[in-house]
Amino acid sequence: MNKLIDELSSAGVGCMIDGVSFNNISYADDMVLLSPSMSALRKLLKICENYAESHGLRYNAKKSELLVFKAQNKTYENVPPIWLAGATLTQVKRFKYLGHWVTEDGTDDCDIDRERRALIVSA
Repeated sequence: MNKLIDELSSAGVGCMIDGVSFNNISYADDMVLLSPSMSALRKLLKICENYAESHGLRYNAKKSELLVFKAQNKTYENVPPIWLAGATLTQVKRFKYLGHWVTEDGTDDCDIDRERRALIVSA
């Protein structure tokens, strides 16, 4: 996985955060790709597919999802299809990563509600 992370990091595409480009968040075999555009995402996915093919691995597109963050109050209705391993990725409004909910609007309401329920149950 380290070689894949290195290939992704040197791809020259990613989201700028405080002047630094990020395009993946990885923990063990769980990975989130970050992209400022659909074309950049396609480039990152191609790198992942090439890496998998060269190492005798296959991605399970059914376990992979696409989330498009809202920019301010914009919602993107016509998102073009994104493919992984020959299958279209399902677009979602939220997904769970390492125990935390990531949502299209960037709020942590899902996590707060989950913690609130857990507190009520334990009380």
